[in-house]
Amino acid sequence: MSSELHQSLLLLFRQVLAQQTEVLERINSFNGDLFIDHTTGVFIFSLPALHQFLNDQHSLSFTEFKHTLYQGEFNRSLQVFGGKIAIYRSTGKVEGNLYQLLVMK
Repeated sequence: MSSELHQSLLLLFRQVLAQQTEVLERINSFNGDLFIDHTTGVFIFSLPALHQFLNDQHSLSFTEFKHTLYQGEFNRSLQVFGGKIAIYRSTGKVEGNLYQLLVMK
């Protein structure tokens, strides 16, 4: 995974885990499959929405973004901060799946 993208994703997920107001407000105002579930408080997202959400920070195409994500061991890095990415709802296609950021106990 490109180091810059890896760090941006880690920062975003760490901010969500820490419930930082600024990032939560950005998520709540985002129009797409990237949101905080109001019942569970879980951060849920699709890869296309995550790409769009981070697009102002990175100029990768969606194909490059997806390829970069799957090259790294992102979950291992995220576990250090108490989080883990898991499938929330599978559609059978990566682009249509919804993922969730879980807090590890």
